[in-house]
Amino acid sequence: MEVDETKPIEIAETQQEQGRAGNPWSFVPPLYFMQAIPSVLVGEMAPLIYKGFNVDNALITRWTSLMALPWAIKMLFGPFVELNSTRRKWILLTQMLIVVGILAVAFALNTPNFFGFSLAFLGLTALFSATCDIATDGFYLMSLGRSQQASFSGVLSTSSKLGRLFMMSGLVYVAGVFKENLHASNAVAWASVVGMLAVVYGIGRITLGRSLPTPPQDKSPDAQPGENARNLLRTAVVLAAALFSYFALSAIVRISANALADNLHILPLLGDLKGWTRTTDALTAEWIQLAFCLPLAVASLLAIRPLMSNTPTGEAFSTFFRQPGIWMILLFITFYRLPEAMVGKMSGLFFKGPLSEGALNLTEKQIGIFGNVYGLAGTILGGLLGGYLVSKRGLRKSFWPLAIAMHAPNLLYIWAAKTHPSLIGIGLVNFVDQFGYGIGFSAYLVYLMWVAQRSSFRTSHYAIATGLGVLCIQVAGILSGIIQTNFGYVNFFITVAVLAIPGMLTLLFIPLDEKAAPV
Repeated sequence: MEVDETKPIEIAETQQEQGRAGNPWSFVPPLYFMQAIPSVLVGEMAPLIYKGFNVDNALITRWTSLMALPWAIKMLFGPFVELNSTRRKWILLTQMLIVVGILAVAFALNTPNFFGFSLAFLGLTALFSATCDIATDGFYLMSLGRSQQASFSGVLSTSSKLGRLFMMSGLVYVAGVFKENLHASNAVAWASVVGMLAVVYGIGRITLGRSLPTPPQDKSPDAQPGENARNLLRTAVVLAAALFSYFALSAIVRISANALADNLHILPLLGDLKGWTRTTDALTAEWIQLAFCLPLAVASLLAIRPLMSNTPTGEAFSTFFRQPGIWMILLFITFYRLPEAMVGKMSGLFFKGPLSEGALNLTEKQIGIFGNVYGLAGTILGGLLGGYLVSKRGLRKSFWPLAIAMHAPNLLYIWAAKTHPSLIGIGLVNFVDQFGYGIGFSAYLVYLMWVAQRSSFRTSHYAIATGLGVLCIQVAGILSGIIQTNFGYVNFFITVAVLAIPGMLTLLFIPLDEKAAPV
């Protein structure tokens, strides 16, 4: 069975350029504004919420990173979305489910076991959101021609950052008002704010239900009888293999880290590796997890090949990993955003944490203004400038300057961690950092679009590429908590600066055919 996207790209793009898929300004900004909301809730707002409950940094970064796992493995169910129904229907269905998930998180924050319940609902919301992201990105790729994709990359990035601005500046500030001016508890303040978030997202869903266009290519593939059920089975087996492998590997890592911590105390420069150590009960739990997950991971992996052989789902995966230069592409995806991801996970805790930990001890209202408004203004300006430069100069000529602009500002966080500047200084650091990030992220985004369009499986390949990027972000989040807990904020930001080097070096080796690139 051939997927719908085997239609000649030139014909599809001619139709798209003629506007048959609708005016991009009518749907790109709201789609990507809403796409940002669940990921920011899980990755950035949840750590602030839990810090208000005095949860430990390492615990926060570990579990909020784990709840982001659906975005990392969305590449595994990308083919299922692509081969079943239309992208438009997937978007509208999953957005409804996201509203329910956000409301459940708001309810959970006022329960005695707030941490466990809210994490569970955050995980479900992440699952719905990751599915929605696959459909949204596929909808974007089939609604815009390649030249438009490059031109709108800045608009896409800016819309996402406006979503983050609404949450991390507007709603965080409102939470501060509830706590400081209305004397609400941390639980009541944040439950109210998350409830408001659900209402706003629901309004967006209703609006898109009426205005979202129907691109000519957005059609359900003609499936053989029973093929949808078989696709669901294949997807379930692949997801099982990924999840069981993840938990088996995570148990191996933590058991190994505990053993290293017990034997590296003779090296005084490493200090007390408290982030690596486990209690006896915790270590026993890790061994049980390994014994349970490892056999299931092996069994699932062995079942994948016969299920995937000679199927569109298998072809979608295999063509991505068989493309020329794949190893350099994978290294680029792994390392290019690693430093930025570590800073993104830890910056909110750096702003909120107490002075005794070397943090800045800001209130929610101060974080909303100086920690986010300044930074998000920089991101928006940087995203627009980056998209403009890529569309005008091409990716090959602009990649290095944009990458340097992305990583160099991380040095300012070292200065901030050492000097604890004024609120204006904190805002300026965040502005410069996020301006550089906005510039560099535009190049990253356009490159992944080009990678996705080297075959007919554009939706699946883009989901695979972005899913691998999110997996890197997830690992970076867990790593950031361990490094900061053991070595403090100053050494953490020094580590971040050093880790920019591998990502920059990958630019020397990644395949970049300017004629085929979407610029």
